[in-house]
Amino acid sequence: MADKKPTLEDSFERLQDIVDDMENPDIPLEDAFAKYKEGVLLVKQCNDMIDKVEKEVKTITDTGDLNEFQ
Repeated sequence: MADKKPTLEDSFERLQDIVDDMENPDIPLEDAFAKYKEGVLLVKQCNDMIDKVEKEVKTITDTGDLNEFQ
């Protein structure tokens, strides 16, 4: 069975966890860099999800066709 893709809310929660971890002054540089890379990837994924929803909303608004996304 395939892994369930995280929701936007899940990704935001993970980003907050990453920020909290990185605010620790005792975090080793390697760990901070790994978390930074994970955070950048999560931000990109969040932006992609938001862009997709915005396009769907625009299409629905422009065409009034709700069936296209069901």
